[in-house]
Amino acid sequence: MSFLKGQTPADTSLVLVMGNEACDADSAASAITLAYAASIGKLPVLVPHGKVLVTPVINIPREDLNLRQDVVFMLKEAGVDSADLVFFPELPEERLREMLSSKGLKLILTDHNKLGV
Repeated sequence: MSFLKGQTPADTSLVLVMGNEACDADSAASAITLAYAASIGKLPVLVPHGKVLVTPVINIPREDLNLRQDVVFMLKEAGVDSADLVFFPELPEERLREMLSSKGLKLILTDHNKLGV
């Protein structure tokens, strides 16, 4: 998460891909899958090539992950270590505000029917 702590080069933008607040398996899977596809250049309409960091965001506190056994199972079967994931409450709000105001931040929402703020 060094890129969220101000250690991102000035010309690099950040794309966060986040599923809904229920964080069921399809929400987590869509965030991870879309972030991966974007990071390898498969979604140029959403994420143009250039200096862009793309990361999925799991939209629950890390300590609540074990309550989502479907997500735990899916991550295990896919070989994804939850320690490598970013969870919503871990995002530094002030840094995100800075990046948003400088247009260095883009949010992609998956599995949402409305923005829950």
